[in-house]
Amino acid sequence: MIKRTILYMIIGGILGGILGVTFIGETEFDIVNYIDLWTVIVIVFTFGLFLFALSIYFSYSLKRSLKARGYETDNDEYQVWLYNRYLYMMYCIEVSMSIDFFTLCTISFTLNRYLFWAIVLSLIIKVFIVIKFFEMMNLIYPEQNLPSVKDPKFQEKLFQASDDGEKHVMLNGLFSSYKAFNTTLVFVMVILFLYDVNSGQSQVVAIALITLVLIIGKTTYYLKIRDKL
Repeated sequence: MIKRTILYMIIGGILGGILGVTFIGETEFDIVNYIDLWTVIVIVFTFGLFLFALSIYFSYSLKRSLKARGYETDNDEYQVWLYNRYLYMMYCIEVSMSIDFFTLCTISFTLNRYLFWAIVLSLIIKVFIVIKFFEMMNLIYPEQNLPSVKDPKFQEKLFQASDDGEKHVMLNGLFSSYKAFNTTLVFVMVILFLYDVNSGQSQVVAIALITLVLIIGKTTYYLKIRDKL
């Protein structure tokens, strides 16, 4: 409850500030005038490297623990620790890759080829490491017949290989992600609209693409659940 209240306060503050500048102030607001894009890219990329280092740390601690103690199927607390450690590892590297994609898309504004190739190299390395991380599931769940990462239908087969309890956890997480995804995209559309109105820089293409993503997401969801009852 407290976290949600704080989140609403932050969102309200951002919207209030933008609305105040847009409809009350006479000075045009353009975020590009207030930030150094090069500095932002370096900071964000550095944060991505930090998350990448964290994922490597989680991977190392996971392997070290499995080597020292094994899986210990009779120790529920230890299994939860392994599960959470694996989730932290995957979360860090996947967010790090998302940050790399962001910096790669914005690097064209800086025209810095060294940083560009550094990001490309970082992405290539992380792709291979993610594959290795997925393969670590066989160490955590040795009793399950998990599909190969190289299988084109890896995600579908992985879901089918999970038991009912694991599927429930996965579906609960996916549904929460779906709701957060829709809410966040609508919020981003509002921000883009306000930025468009005040800066004079058209964001129609971005808003249209976000709308398309929303439509595809909702269409996929409702097509999957229809005629299931």
